[in-house]
Amino acid sequence: MKKLLGMLFALLLAATWVPAGETVYGLPRSETMVLGMVGDVHTLNPFLANMRTNTSIDYFHLHDVLVHRAPDGKITPRMAESWKRIDDLTWEFKLRDGIYSHRGEKLTSKNVKFSFEMVQSRPEYAVYQLPEQGGLDRVDIVDDLTFRIVTKEPSGVLLYWLCESPIVPIGFFEKASDDTLAKESDGCGPYKLAKYVPNDYLVLEAFDNYWGGKRAIKNLVFRVIPEESARLNELRAGSIDFAEQISIDMADQA
Repeated sequence: MKKLLGMLFALLLAATWVPAGETVYGLPRSETMVLGMVGDVHTLNPFLANMRTNTSIDYFHLHDVLVHRAPDGKITPRMAESWKRIDDLTWEFKLRDGIYSHRGEKLTSKNVKFSFEMVQSRPEYAVYQLPEQGGLDRVDIVDDLTFRIVTKEPSGVLLYWLCESPIVPIGFFEKASDDTLAKESDGCGPYKLAKYVPNDYLVLEAFDNYWGGKRAIKNLVFRVIPEESARLNELRAGSIDFAEQISIDMADQA
């Protein structure tokens, strides 16, 4: 609870702050949000995103998912524009037309099948819990934009786990080595990778061809600032806009 309150406090500080300076990492300061993070993302491979920072950047910035869980818990459309249950084991989904990856690949039902089969075939991707928790058996392609997800047994939580199951471009993921997947990226999310310096900072740039439209913030910079006091001091100084994990005790002492 303390960390949650601390995060809310940090957000309140950021909301009243006006960006100072002209550039940050060569980017216009007025178009850039800088976030002070406790640690590095560790990997840009979304199938190995087992930490909160990884999940946020990989799942919801660089990549995208079929459906989204709204704050009220309701499942809403994302890459999938509609879905229906065919029988106890089968769900049919309709993918949006015109979804492209950052490197230009058009995503179809084949990408859904590829993404889920990739997870099923690699034990090291066990952190990706759709097969185990969602009961995933297979994906059957109906046409370019229609596919069916078949579960091993009736599942009441399939949609929940699809909210955390990114769909990836085949071209990049089929050819890239594990080392490349850790440091480079191709996704279809609202932001694309601009630069990554491990254990230092990561820069994301708004993807102009994102199906969901233009983002309000053009650039996101995630800086690694391990010390809590340093994050708070930089937040107050205006060099970052958001600081994670600031305790109430630390905020009161500043």
